[in-house]
Amino acid sequence: MARKDYVRNAAPKRRSSNPKSAPPRRTPWIAIAVFAVCALGFIYFLVSLAKRPATPAAANPPAKVEVKATPVPVDAKPATKPKETLPAPPKEEWRYVETLKNKEVEVDVPDRPKDDKPYQMQCGSFKVYDQAETQKAKLAFVGLEAQVRKTGDWYRVILGPYPGKRAAQNQQHKAEKAGFPHCAIWPWR
Repeated sequence: MARKDYVRNAAPKRRSSNPKSAPPRRTPWIAIAVFAVCALGFIYFLVSLAKRPATPAAANPPAKVEVKATPVPVDAKPATKPKETLPAPPKEEWRYVETLKNKEVEVDVPDRPKDDKPYQMQCGSFKVYDQAETQKAKLAFVGLEAQVRKTGDWYRVILGPYPGKRAAQNQQHKAEKAGFPHCAIWPWR
């Protein structure tokens, strides 16, 4: 049996039109006409400016007026104007300015509610007990005491209980500096 070639033959090359016989370009008569009208308008404007007189005021020169100078005596003192005194400032109608200067505001700041519930910090959850013990040992090298709890199929590495959230956050920052950035704080269960 003869083998069949599944690769297509190359498509026959199309003959391109002769580049020498490019279509002739049309002359842009509209653009030429618009340009000619604009040029003629500009020339007319320049000619009309040349026909106008340069200064219309020069046609009627003003009549000459003679000014006589009067001599001023040297010893004369310049006339002084009487000094105007300012009126007294008006009294303020508002009393709030004085009231605000002497006012003391008392604000009752409520005491923070005590955080009585204890908190825990979880620094890992593993399927294999040995991995949880390894994490517990790494935390012990840093100075954090951890416990391993089994919950379902998971072994959780838990630190705490801490008396308040602030104490738990302090330990969380210590763990972050030691290279344990993903520790989470939850209420103690």
